[in-house]
Amino acid sequence: MARVVASLNLPPDAIPDSNRYLYFVAAGLAEHRFPTYFVTRPLFEAIARTSPPPEMRWQDIPWPFPALLFMLPVRCLVDPTGSDCPYVAVSFHKANESMRFPLPGCPAVALKDDTVIACTSAPSQSGLPIYQSVLNAITTPLLGDVGQITAGEAVGIGQDGAPVFTALAPNDAEFISTVMGLALNLVLAMTSRPELVTAGQPTGKTTQSGQAFWTPNFLGRSYRVRIEGGGTHAAPRMHWRRGHYRQQPHGPERQQRKTIWIEPTLVAGGTH
Repeated sequence: MARVVASLNLPPDAIPDSNRYLYFVAAGLAEHRFPTYFVTRPLFEAIARTSPPPEMRWQDIPWPFPALLFMLPVRCLVDPTGSDCPYVAVSFHKANESMRFPLPGCPAVALKDDTVIACTSAPSQSGLPIYQSVLNAITTPLLGDVGQITAGEAVGIGQDGAPVFTALAPNDAEFISTVMGLALNLVLAMTSRPELVTAGQPTGKTTQSGQAFWTPNFLGRSYRVRIEGGGTHAAPRMHWRRGHYRQQPHGPERQQRKTIWIEPTLVAGGTH
């Protein structure tokens, strides 16, 4: 992504939207000092089997930061080329909000509508694309719109370090929907279940310049998958019962809504 940013030393009006989306993710992460969370495998397994509330607007999610970086367990997210994508970055931007990546020469840019952007890549493999997924508050305002994403681009990096944009193949379109759904599900989980977040702590060690070392932020460090055991010989084989979110009324006259995560359950099969 750093090479994408470095290639954008252009007047703001000359930056295509596709470039601008990645630039916004990078600028949002930098502005908030790269809030990074390491997702545990059990939590990833549960999140991957949870359906987001389709009628909820993604603008109504109580974002802990406008931009977040989730580091994923090995081989949990695999792109259409079969390569491991070890992260998902997501950022939420208000209409006409000016953003600038903090490097000399980087332009200030803005988007005309509220927009949420998610992206991932397989950085260990040179030349493979960065996949980006975009939801717009005007045309795709609901979490249920995630499965309808059919537009977007896979962004490769050329030998000169400049981004090269390619048309999406069918598998790419399905994958970018998966990326956005995963990103929003992770944000929903950490906001509806704040106990899942283990904040980093200072280690007591510092660099020669006096900067403190911290332990990583974790998401789901103590999380365990729910298992429903037992059963009879007629019980189905082990399978997942999908999770979902419920909007629970609360507050004065129960007019407010609180998002509750109903976790998926691994249902054990019966014995024969």
